[in-house]
Amino acid sequence: MTKQELVQLLKEEFTTADGDIDISGLDFGEFKGRVILNWMKSKGDIHQSEHSNEGEIYQNSHSNEGRIFQSLHKNKGDIYQSYHANKGHVFQDEHQNEGEVIN
Repeated sequence: MTKQELVQLLKEEFTTADGDIDISGLDFGEFKGRVILNWMKSKGDIHQSEHSNEGEIYQNSHSNEGRIFQSLHKNKGDIYQSYHANKGHVFQDEHQNEGEVIN
């Protein structure tokens, strides 16, 4: 299966009554490799929330014309954020972090 065939399958099988593609709750809990979600494109919103992870979460080089909301993160390591291009607003609040925050 190609990635575009997977996209078509997701659109056909996981589109909600509201017209959203919902693939929430994928459990890769026993998988020890990386889960890579790069280069996603959408004319709508992209929602990411409530990830549970023992490794690292990388987010960089985003290009966005809308708003970016980041809140309620709990982190024991460092937070690095860089190379974002945004034409809207960036909101960050209520983070709990034991390491450094580097922007």
